[in-house]
Amino acid sequence: ISAPAVVTAAPAATATTRFSPGPAGTRMAMFTAAAREYGVPASILLAIGYNESRWESHGSTPSADGGYGVMNLTAKTFTVTSEQNGKPERVSLAKTHYTLDEASRLLHVPAATLETDDADNIRGAAALLARYARQLGGGHLPATLGGWYGAVAAYSGDTQRQTAQRFADDVFSTLRGGAALVTSDGQRMRLAADPGVRPDRAMIGQLGLRPEPRSAEPAD
Repeated sequence: ISAPAVVTAAPAATATTRFSPGPAGTRMAMFTAAAREYGVPASILLAIGYNESRWESHGSTPSADGGYGVMNLTAKTFTVTSEQNGKPERVSLAKTHYTLDEASRLLHVPAATLETDDADNIRGAAALLARYARQLGGGHLPATLGGWYGAVAAYSGDTQRQTAQRFADDVFSTLRGGAALVTSDGQRMRLAADPGVRPDRAMIGQLGLRPEPRSAEPAD
């Protein structure tokens, strides 16, 4: 039985020590390689991975919202076990896009590989984030960490502005506070705190998401 993961807030660090790439072949090294390949800050990838899976791969088992792997790449339709009868059933959730299929097309890698291969799963997320950022930035990647806010919100696939914004806010909260843990398979992961990061929340307006429906007014 694997020892439970230990989660701690990471100490603040200078710009030169904020991110440690980790030894070759480790999950930390996979984040470093994907970040370098697609021009995405490793800290953005790590923060999303921490929030989505606590840096765990989960094999081929989907999350509650149909996400696979460390980066929770989402499928339109996925199989869950019914709470009523314990039998498998197919579920579909509404999103603006589905990151598993989208990443599969971008990387020319089968979706089944992205579900279970950590390196390709992280690469898929990096490729998507770079694509969203360029779409929002007129073909250019953001010059600041805060400029990735819109791409992070887009990554959520949420159909409503407020939920996409909450997703991005949570990621940037992780960036500010940092995180460190040992995963169930022994991977030592660390994202140092960056308390000065300033998210550019105005960018979410470019996503064209609908507002959350207003709740019914109470009767007099």
